Order: sequence, then structure tokens, then C-alpha cells
Amino acid sequence: MDMFDLGEKTNNGGGLILQDAPPLSFEEKIREERNAIGMSISGDPLDGLKRYIEKKSLGLAKVQEFLKELEASITEDHILDDEVSDAGEIIQTPEKERKEKPIVQVIGYVDGIRKIQTKKGENMLIVACSSTGWKFSTIVFPKVYNQIAHLINSGEIILVKGKLNCKIEMKEISIEADQVKRSTISDLRTAAQNEGIFGDDLPVIPEL
Repeated sequence: MDMFDLGEKTNNGGGLILQDAPPLSFEEKIREERNAIGMSISGDPLDGLKRYIEKKSLGLAKVQEFLKELEASITEDHILDDEVSDAGEIIQTPEKERKEKPIVQVIGYVDGIRKIQTKKGENMLIVACSSTGWKFSTIVFPKVYNQIAHLINSGEIILVKGKLNCKIEMKEISIEADQVKRSTISDLRTAAQNEGIFGDDLPVIPEL
């Protein structure tokens, strides 16, 4: 036995007999690719889930309205909502310039998580998410941090319900999270298949 002999069974020719490894699931491929090279090459994490996500979302028409407005009216003046500073403080917009923020429920893949502390020493999260054809940030403020933060992990799926912020000037969509549920790519794919709406070839009317 030499230093490279690991004790595996060999065939008559002296070579190693390699055992076939079980194939990776789509979710495992996505995770391994992102861990290795920072991006997925096997597909988008939400491939095949557009109709399912649209069906389970609430107020998605508001997001689509903003995306159309962003494309058509970038040069116009628009109303700003409250900003969040790097220190986690809310930069107040004058009362007369505020718009009422609609409540929405959306599903997204967690691309990254940034934890910050406010000047008061309280924790909050800014979570980068991708949905089907658009991106958004989930803001977890200190008042809900202890109830929500542990449910959010990179590489997983979250369903977020909260107030929608759309900022034309910053080309940004964010949601102030009030409720969060966690899931996985595999679970969503199974649920979509069970409902017969896995695959993105047919339109679905969102639940508004």
C-alpha cells in the first residue's frame, strides 16, 4: 500500500472504483455556485416561480405601477419618502411632502444582509432581495428586530409584509417589514407544482 492508497475497492486493473454521488437539487446547485463564484449559473433562484409568486403576493400592482413610472418619468419631480441613513436613523421628509405608503406582501430571494446599529445602539437590518424581474430592500427596524431578524438568512426565500417605499430619484424599492415568513427554493417549487402553476409561460392575476 502506498501513500495514495485510501483503501477503496479496486477493479482488476488496479484503478479506483468511484461511487456515483447523488445529483444536487436545483437549490443546492444555486447555493454551491453562489458560495464558490458569487453568482448562479444554473439559473435564477426563482426560475419557474413567477406565476406562483404573483398569486401569493398582495399589492403587486403598486410595484408594477412604480416600475412603469420609473421607466417613463425619470426626469420629472417626484415625492420623496423618509430615507434611512447609514447609521440607521430615519431622515424625515416634511409632512406635506409625504405620501401614504401602501401595504404589500411580496416574495423574494435573500441576496445579502447588512446589520447596522442606530445611534441609540439598537439593531436593524437592510436586506437585499430579488424577486421575479425586480429587486427590493427589506428594512427591519429596531421595533420588530427581535421578532423578525432570526427568520432572515442569505440564500433563502422570505415572504415580507409591510409598507412599500418607492423612490424614483434613487431607483429604489424598499419594504418596511412588519411580518416575515421564511421558506426555501425547494419548498416553493414543490408548492407551485402541487398547485399546477410551476413554470412561467402563462399569466396570473395577482391577489390584490
